[in-house]
Amino acid sequence: MVKDQIQAVYPGGGYTIDNIVVWLPESKILFGLCMVRSKDSKSLGYVEEASINTWSDSIEKLILKYPDAKTIIPGHGAFGNIELLEHTKKLAGKAADKRVKVTNKKSEHLDLK
Repeated sequence: MVKDQIQAVYPGGGYTIDNIVVWLPESKILFGLCMVRSKDSKSLGYVEEASINTWSDSIEKLILKYPDAKTIIPGHGAFGNIELLEHTKKLAGKAADKRVKVTNKKSEHLDLK
């Protein structure tokens, strides 16, 4: 952190287990990078290195920490506002729910010997 100018923040796992975001407090800009999806995104995209189960919670931490963010910059796509975080949280929540359902179905199938 460069005092009062720039903050590198680790909100938790998301696009990768160790992703960070960058906050510029004076201008209220949050660089979400690939952890934040654009408004047009219909999915989380590439998730091979993602922390699907924590991504939604990590985004919620950003929503709570930076409610006054004026500009949020995703990894790809158009800049936006807090709606990008809310959109990403929904996508991540759906992906985590889907993963749990698939895992449960596999487990149930394995138990039917």
